[in-house]
Amino acid sequence: MKVVWVNKSFSDYRIPVYSELDKLFNGNLFLIFSGDYTNKRVQQKIKVLFGQRAIVLSGERIIWRKGDLKSDFANAYTEIGYQPGLYQAIKENEPDVIIGEGFFKWSFAAFIF
Repeated sequence: MKVVWVNKSFSDYRIPVYSELDKLFNGNLFLIFSGDYTNKRVQQKIKVLFGQRAIVLSGERIIWRKGDLKSDFANAYTEIGYQPGLYQAIKENEPDVIIGEGFFKWSFAAFIF
């Protein structure tokens, strides 16, 4: 079974989780994430573990935004982003299962696929 996890960004704490899941999926876990939002140190660790199965995308564009970006409140603004190549990256990997991150911006592409 091939599993694609679409996650715009993550930190070090996720690496052991991804590693264990990859073992459960017999080396068939693929990660698609943003090179713009994920720390470079974390990207290097994932690339060592996953090699070509770590798919890094960059160049996300914000196509609509409303609200106060400078506010201290968590939900003070709303935006719609577009990540070029995201849908194609999902499609090229022909997953049996897709995991998205809740209501995160990139989850919509996973849902559409």
